[in-house]
Amino acid sequence: MDSLVNLNLVKQIANTEYELHSLIHLYLREKLDESKFMLRAKQDYCKLLVEKSERFTYTTLSPEKIEYLKPLIPHIKQITQYHYDYIVDDYNSVIPSDWNLPIKAINSFYVSQGFYPQAIQYFREYIDITKNKFGEGDIHLMVLYNDFSLALKDIYEYHEALKLLEKALSIAKKCLGKNHHETMMITNAIGDTYRQMEKYKEAEEILTTLYYSTINWILSNEYNIRKHPIFVKASPLVIIAQGFQHLLKKLRCKIGMLSNINIESNNKKEIAQKVIVFILVNNNLALVYQSIKKYQKAENCYKLILEIVEKDIQDKSSFAQAIFSQAAKNLGSLYMYMKRYEEAENYLVQALELNKRILDPKHLNYRLGLDHLACLYIIENKLDEAEKIVVELFELQLQLDYLEPKALKALEVIASQYFYKGLYEKVEQISLKINQLYQKFHLTSSIEYCESLNLLATSYIHVQKTEEAITLAKEAINIAKKLLPQSSRTKITISSATSLNIVIANSFNTLGSAFWNLAQNLTSLPQLSQRKQFLLEAEKCTKYSLELCKIDENSHDKEIKSMVSNIHNNLGLILEDLEKYSEAEKSYRFSLQLRREELGEESYLVGQSFLSLGACYDWQKKNNDQTEKMLLECNSIWEKLLKTDHPEMVHCYEHLGKFYNRTRQFKKAIYFYEKAVENCRVREDKNIDFYQQKLEECIKRSNKVKSKKSSKSSKKPKGFG
Repeated sequence: MDSLVNLNLVKQIANTEYELHSLIHLYLREKLDESKFMLRAKQDYCKLLVEKSERFTYTTLSPEKIEYLKPLIPHIKQITQYHYDYIVDDYNSVIPSDWNLPIKAINSFYVSQGFYPQAIQYFREYIDITKNKFGEGDIHLMVLYNDFSLALKDIYEYHEALKLLEKALSIAKKCLGKNHHETMMITNAIGDTYRQMEKYKEAEEILTTLYYSTINWILSNEYNIRKHPIFVKASPLVIIAQGFQHLLKKLRCKIGMLSNINIESNNKKEIAQKVIVFILVNNNLALVYQSIKKYQKAENCYKLILEIVEKDIQDKSSFAQAIFSQAAKNLGSLYMYMKRYEEAENYLVQALELNKRILDPKHLNYRLGLDHLACLYIIENKLDEAEKIVVELFELQLQLDYLEPKALKALEVIASQYFYKGLYEKVEQISLKINQLYQKFHLTSSIEYCESLNLLATSYIHVQKTEEAITLAKEAINIAKKLLPQSSRTKITISSATSLNIVIANSFNTLGSAFWNLAQNLTSLPQLSQRKQFLLEAEKCTKYSLELCKIDENSHDKEIKSMVSNIHNNLGLILEDLEKYSEAEKSYRFSLQLRREELGEESYLVGQSFLSLGACYDWQKKNNDQTEKMLLECNSIWEKLLKTDHPEMVHCYEHLGKFYNRTRQFKKAIYFYEKAVENCRVREDKNIDFYQQKLEECIKRSNKVKSKKSSKSSKKPKGFG
């Protein structure tokens, strides 16, 4: 063997393990096919690799395991593509596993590193082979469908994943029964898929039913836990009504971990599996609660999971570590929504440190953990830490040989956090990098690329690169229209509400904003005609974008509602500049209504709507009480959410200064103009001279009024009341 190693025909990869050169491998395979021992040899070869594969069937592998598996992958591929007929299943098991172990190892190898296209390719091939060998309703296909769906969900292919899971569930019920843990696991995956599709009602119904089915099974006759003294006086229904959380706490206190209880039943392994089902259902139900803003319920679920698996974390159980890191990340994310930032950071850091030990850095879950932490750091104004994470995320993406939608969505979320902080240059930098990634991977004819163009165009508008923004928005419209079916290209219909329609609507809205922005720089008398032309073009684009994503009163689509609220706010600005005040007011009110419904009272965008509506009233010089109320509402919300030097705060200060100056409340006017000047001074904004001039004019006007009052009072006769 040493001589073969020296000749570079064999590579030693471990103490007793070697990797053959591909030519040697081909030569030996041809010789084996001619040998009379061919059948036994191939069966033994497959058996050896099946045994090796069994060690790597977790969805996520640690970097060490990936390195160990790397040289085995070509051999495992050989048996899945050429030698599958020689895999001998162990049919003593309810679910014969040998057949699927090699493809599970291949899936784990690629998915753990974020290489989804390769995993999907091998899944499709192996499913066809399995159908031909065993038939459509075979138990082997149940496992394949379930594993394949997990990979598809990671890349947003929810509809295809759901179809596969429904096929898997049909096979599971037929072959295993509805109470088998595998059947429950597939049902859990279906519920979670509905959650990811934002069908929360269906998700909650499926997961809640499964939640209580699991409890019911555990408390059934097969599990004689009710014979324990603490449950002698309690009926199963009473215990179920108390909730499984309470039950588990008693179990941990009185008789230890559930999976280690000394019970009379022989189904000890099945009981442990049911506990795993319960943990996963609890996690997915918590995510549903989080999505529908039932934060307390979500928090209780996450904390229970962490308590259950905490002991096994110390024993370095792979499953427990993966579950703990996932629940900790989710709980950290929940606390971020609840504005409990210190607790959020604690859990997100815990999750990330654990993931560093158990995941390849390129794995999607590791990168999503980074994304959550980056968003939190931006909110907490820890911008240096956030910047490091963003750089790391882009470096990890560049190590992959394909573009991953979920990771890019995460980067877009980070960009939006920078946007609300008013750090528009940062938004531009991230948007440019996302755009470059699409170009690098030759994916410039896709919906996602159009979305990235819109994001970059929006950032350009805020850094005064308006011409470039118009070019990008037009490019996005042209690409999206080409992607529409031939029949829809001449007239984009309102009713279809497809992703492409939403992208096109967003592009026209961006285009309208850009034309409105151009008009703002044309204020001199010779420019007024061109200014109006830009405003009319902006109105046309924005109204068209509104048509494309029209909603009815019963619509629950958050994405469309959010877009409509933004379009109405933008349309109000344009109509106001065209002096169509009643129409502008109507748009602002509708935008405010949608934003309050979706975002609550204390949101940046709700503050924006208050400012727009207040400014509109002020221009008309009507309803001073309402004007003041709206402007102060914006100031109150924004001062809670934004720093005083945020670039948007200056507009609020300016409008309040203008209003109080007009209504002769000079002390208040001077106060807000001074805040506007200070805001510009800190940011080194070139508009500081404009606000300084407004402040000086207000002070002069105030002094003049004081002087007149003083003059009048001096002419009063002595003793005048």
